[in-house]
Order: sequence, then structure tokens, then C-alpha cells
Amino acid sequence: MSIQYSDRRNATSKPCLIDIDDQRLRVHRDGVVKQALRFDEVCEVRLAIEMAGQDTQIVCRVRGRSGTQIVFGSRYWLGVGNWRNQAVEFRGFLKTLHEALMPFSGQIAFLEGASLGFRWVMTGLGIAMAAIGLSTAITLLRNDNMIGLAVIAPVGIGLWFAWVFRPKPPKAYNPEAYLQ
Repeated sequence: MSIQYSDRRNATSKPCLIDIDDQRLRVHRDGVVKQALRFDEVCEVRLAIEMAGQDTQIVCRVRGRSGTQIVFGSRYWLGVGNWRNQAVEFRGFLKTLHEALMPFSGQIAFLEGASLGFRWVMTGLGIAMAAIGLSTAITLLRNDNMIGLAVIAPVGIGLWFAWVFRPKPPKAYNPEAYLQ
């Protein structure tokens, strides 16, 4: 088994080639192996939806017990606001990855969604946005400045943001679904 996938997450990252062989997942940059993770060392595979310019992409994070993490997404950054959709290639690569990990599936957490830490940060930002909007609206309205009513919108947006990203436990997915 050998399959390759090209990835570039954003403007600050260099293009890389990720491959799967019989024993490991590897990341190559400039023709040199920069990261490698043996399948028997993998402890978590997380699939999440993240922003890619104005669109979204699916991002896969494969983490090993030693802390090594290999990350790749379904879109390739080409330039400012310019992303190439690689959904078909991404799906094939995920299928091969899941096939390779199945013998070790008992020791791997297959999770979907953002990490708990990310959710706490985003919830905090939503609450902060709502609090700033509410305090600004109250201050303006106490001074008979009706523009304070317009500042109520960020309160709603902040509360919505906090609700969408509210911390919740990770959700497991069935890795066998990717074998089809």
C-alpha cells in the first residue's frame, strides 16, 4: 500500500507531500521526511470542519502517543483567497489511512469535531463579545443615545457564537464508515 497526498494548509505553511506506506504516515517537505508516525503509535484521529478562506474544509489530525501530530486538509492553499478543492483525493487518502489503522483501532480514539480547548476559547470570545456589546449598549442608552439599540446586535451574535462553540465532550465516529 502506498498513496500520496499534497497539502498546504495556509500562507505560512510550506507545501508538503504526505504518504502512507505499510507501517507509517509520513510528511515530506522539500524531499525530506519531516515527520513520521507509525500506525501502532497512533492514539487519536480527529476530523473537524475548519475555515479555508470563505469556504470550509475538512481537516484530519492524526496524533501519536509521543505527541507527534500530522495534520492535513481537504483544500490546498494556492494564494490569497484562492483554494483548490481536493475533496476526491482527500476522501481516497482518508480511506487508505483508515484501512491502515484498522488493525490498531482498539487503541485509537476516532473523534469528530473541534477540540475541547478550541471550543473553550471560542465560547470565551463569544461571551466577551456579548459582554462588551451589552455594556456599550447600556452605557449609550443611559445617556439617551439611541445608537445603543444598534449595539445590541453584537450581544446576540456573541451569545450565538458562545452557544455554537459551547464545550461538549468529543463525539466518536465509526472508522469503518470510511472503508467503503
